[in-house]
Amino acid sequence: MRPAPILALTLALALTLLAPLLASPAQGAPDSRVVIQASEILAKIENGEPVEYDGVIVEGDLDLSGLDLPTEHVERTELEIKYLHLSEEAKVVKSSISITNSEIRGNTNFNNAIFREQVNFENTKFTGDAGFLRSNFSGYANFREAQFSGGAAYFGEAQFSGGAAYFGEAQFSGGDAYFGEAQFSGGDAYFGEAQFSGGDANFLGANFSGDADFERAQFSSDVDFTGAQVRGDANFSGAQVIGYANFMGAQFSRYVDFFREKILASEILGNIKPGEPIEYNSVIIEGDLDLSQRTLKTVRFNNTVFWGSVTFEGTNFTEDAWFQGANFGGGDANFGGANFNGGDANFGGANFSGGDAYFVEAEFGNNADFKKANFSGGAAYFWGANFSSGADFGEANFSSGADFGEANFSGNYAYFATQLSSNEWQIYSGAADFSGANFSSGADFYGAQFSGDAHFTGANFSGDADFWVAVFSGDAHFTGANFNGDADFWEAVFSGDAHFTGANFSGGAHFYGAQFSGSYANFWRANFSGGYADFGYAVFSEDVYFEDSSFYHTNLTLEDAKNIRVLRLSDATFENKSTICLNETDYERLYVHWDQIKDGFVYNGEAYLTLIKNFRNIEYFEDADVCYYQYRRERQAMRSWGETAKYTDILGWVTCGYGVRVRNTLALGLAVVFVCAVYYWRKDAIRRLKGDENEKAGFWDAFYFSMMTFTTVGYGDWYPLDKHRRWVMIEGILGWLLLSLFLVTLANVIIR
Repeated sequence: MRPAPILALTLALALTLLAPLLASPAQGAPDSRVVIQASEILAKIENGEPVEYDGVIVEGDLDLSGLDLPTEHVERTELEIKYLHLSEEAKVVKSSISITNSEIRGNTNFNNAIFREQVNFENTKFTGDAGFLRSNFSGYANFREAQFSGGAAYFGEAQFSGGAAYFGEAQFSGGDAYFGEAQFSGGDAYFGEAQFSGGDANFLGANFSGDADFERAQFSSDVDFTGAQVRGDANFSGAQVIGYANFMGAQFSRYVDFFREKILASEILGNIKPGEPIEYNSVIIEGDLDLSQRTLKTVRFNNTVFWGSVTFEGTNFTEDAWFQGANFGGGDANFGGANFNGGDANFGGANFSGGDAYFVEAEFGNNADFKKANFSGGAAYFWGANFSSGADFGEANFSSGADFGEANFSGNYAYFATQLSSNEWQIYSGAADFSGANFSSGADFYGAQFSGDAHFTGANFSGDADFWVAVFSGDAHFTGANFNGDADFWEAVFSGDAHFTGANFSGGAHFYGAQFSGSYANFWRANFSGGYADFGYAVFSEDVYFEDSSFYHTNLTLEDAKNIRVLRLSDATFENKSTICLNETDYERLYVHWDQIKDGFVYNGEAYLTLIKNFRNIEYFEDADVCYYQYRRERQAMRSWGETAKYTDILGWVTCGYGVRVRNTLALGLAVVFVCAVYYWRKDAIRRLKGDENEKAGFWDAFYFSMMTFTTVGYGDWYPLDKHRRWVMIEGILGWLLLSLFLVTLANVIIR
């Protein structure tokens, strides 16, 4: 045999024997990490012992729900209880937990827990779902370089109150990363170089009390910071977003460094070509941008950050102008005199944090969208602006005042409201000035909060004006305002003075359940002609003024109104079947004359008696008498003829006007004297004591005899014939009764 074949055969045999040894490095060395059962860790937590593991494999689910741990009561919403299965009794974990450089082969359910000590999962891999919903980290929380590869990472509504929260270089590859409404209140939040590759990154409504660091973070899908608040610096430099980035309504109190491309304002000015659209979405513009007095086509600066002042003064936008989610952080934003008649003007979710926002005398020919806009850097000036179509300022925040004086809302709606189902409110932190504004259609301020004074002096509401559950923390000025539709202030709160002097309510005026906790509610010289002026169940703290007010075919209702110190209705007029209802109204004093309200007073026995007592307390005695008289007349009319009280009431009415009308008694007495005198005269019933027995008495003789019989026992110069003596007795008895009644009534009226 030749040497070559033998050598080849030998080499082949050697390779066959060495193959397993050569292959084993390629397949990976055997895992030498210690395997720990999840039950062992859970037992330590239940016993309050420290949990410290490094470089281990945890087999099984880490689930706190079945452990016997102390609890603390926390309030939960129906949604959290029913759909998230979160109990109102949160588990309290007293153990410090440190599982680092490890792998958890199972689901982690640490939802609804309160961690008193540190929690450290640095460089640990979660191969299942990682649940920390609504948990509270009272100590250190470290998830640096953690890998969430097996499922979603749930940190929604979690509270990091014990210090900084570390998620730097963490990898969220298994699913969505949910931090919606999380509270980072203990310090800074570090997500630098974190990778969100498994799904969306949701920080909707999250609150960062310190810095928010997302430097060089990578978002492979959408990222949502809608409504988030960052009180420290926000750092997104070098970050990459493949999907959609939503920062609508986000509020940044300090420096913001976005991951967007930076462009010089001068470069934009140099690139503008007549007749071509301008689009710079999701970028950072450095320097002052001045595009005033130009004619521009489509303009889009959505989600763009302006690091300098922005000026579009007198600019004509012939097509849509979109600044949705833009951040004007470098100075004032000036759109004074701008013309948006060519298309919609969208500033939804924009943040004016760098200074004042000027839209003085701007023209909005199409929809003007400022929903959730945040005017945090200064005042918002819309004086004299014209909104020819819809104007939406719902849930906007005016931190330093809003001036809409003499603005004209001639479109189909003016929306300044918020929804009660959300946690966001229409807020005017400074003075809100709508003096002289004209709302040609409905004006919706539902749920709005006015932290400073609210000025609607001389405003004109051609449609309905909705201020339901609005809060006026300062004075509310509606002097001379004109409400042509319904004015709805149901359950509104007036913490300062409420001025409606000279206001005109052509529609219904609804103040049902409103709270007037300021010094007074003033409706002096107001005009109510819309059918209803409803103050039922309203709560007052001081005087209420309706002096010189006019109610025309309108029902004034103060039923169950509370805490009125003085209700002033002097010189108020109630015309054309207008009524006033004071059923169970709580007032100390009421100034009004009965003849002003007698034709429209809604019958209620208690209300009548309270009013009568009030008249006497303020020494309106004549008003007290006529009010009591009408009360008895109405009560008599309501009784049936089958009741005995019906007849006693009639007797009281006829004889003495229910004890308040002396003239009734006097007239009845004179009538008795006259009738008896006629009887004595016509029946020849009396004779002179000394004289001719056949001499007949004349009328005046009979009248004299009747008067003496009625008032005294007579002088004895005339006497009745036998068959007429019973009538003389009856007149004498009636005389004594009516004279007594006359004296009692006279004393009741004169001697108070």
